[in-house]
Amino acid sequence: MKWLIITVGWSSQPIVTSIKTWHPDRVAFVCSDNSNENKSSCRQIMGEGLVCSSKDDGKEQNLPNIPTQAGLNEEQYKDYLITVPADDIESAYDRIVKRIADIRAEDKNATITADYTGGTKSMSIALAMAAIDDGNIIDIKFVTGPRQDLPKVTLGESLRPAKVTGIRIRHISKEINLLMKELQYAAAANLLAEFIAEIDVDSSWQKAVNCLQAFDAWNRFDYQYALELFRAVGGEKNEKFLKVLGCLASSDRPAWESRSGYLLARDLLSNAARQAAQCRYEDAAARHYRAVELVAQTQLFMRHKITTASVMYDQIPSDIFWKPEIDNGPLEIGLFRAWELAAALDSKVGDLFNEWRARLKEAIKIRNMSLCAHGTAVITRSDYDNDSSNGMRAFASAAIKLLDSGGPKIPEFPRNLEALT
Repeated sequence: MKWLIITVGWSSQPIVTSIKTWHPDRVAFVCSDNSNENKSSCRQIMGEGLVCSSKDDGKEQNLPNIPTQAGLNEEQYKDYLITVPADDIESAYDRIVKRIADIRAEDKNATITADYTGGTKSMSIALAMAAIDDGNIIDIKFVTGPRQDLPKVTLGESLRPAKVTGIRIRHISKEINLLMKELQYAAAANLLAEFIAEIDVDSSWQKAVNCLQAFDAWNRFDYQYALELFRAVGGEKNEKFLKVLGCLASSDRPAWESRSGYLLARDLLSNAARQAAQCRYEDAAARHYRAVELVAQTQLFMRHKITTASVMYDQIPSDIFWKPEIDNGPLEIGLFRAWELAAALDSKVGDLFNEWRARLKEAIKIRNMSLCAHGTAVITRSDYDNDSSNGMRAFASAAIKLLDSGGPKIPEFPRNLEALT
């Protein structure tokens, strides 16, 4: 149904004009409360007899109430009256917002128009704010026409849409920026997509939606989809992201079989930092662990053609204590043994690993005791900070610096709309 929410003041003519122009199925009149009956605009809606005036000063009451003048029956308005304090914006706003929610609960397909022509300034401001803040787009209109004096619209008025697109854009931009600041790219993309579906904006806003979707996909390691979205958007600002994603998404073989393995390890560490920024320390620790493992896998394959899933007997130096375990065929090795093997095969890697060995072992122990690994412990902020400075993350960063110092870096994800397109 078509709904009209309209503020009511002393002049009835603009209200009647709005109703007759819009032809709503239901009307929610916003009236000043009846703490003083003689000054309440409720009287112009619910009053009997001649309660409205054809004069601007409202002194001569020679017309029936507004619903009667507009040809409304009681079913169309009686249960939807909104009474508000005449000069309390906050209270009026809250009551109007509640009524909007009630309307949407009663009528899932409601088309709502807000008309702020009548009433006090506080009432008009409250209605306009409630309409702008509504999650679903509400048409905002007002009655205008020739004015013989400052306070009132006179004869010859017409219903016109209010120009509030710029206000809505600024409002939604603030919400999007708050979500982006918290790295909530999926939520930001959904919110912006819903907004632009209901309002006429230029193509840059759809590009912003696609960029947000791309960063969400990247955050979920869906590199191919993120790459496709960035290619569709284009733009100089996205070139740095396209370059990195091209490396992460292009190979049809395991990442550790090329130098992309080091880049993927860098991305895991960047992703971990974003997880930690959202207090998801368990997820961050898992990414630290995988980054450490991935660097070892990449080093072993790139330098020695060794795959950790299938290590052969003759690929293992004789001083590795677990070599006898391979007598029955290829051996799959985990993170720590991968680093022991890499260290035995390369002296520079050996120097680094031996320097970090005890600290790395302790950090892995803490991770393994966590609920998402093999134990029940909770990874805390303190655990994350310690790991970043003296554990898995710190070691992975040092190993990448040693083995791939000239490799591409992961660009920072944007934290506001202005940085997108």
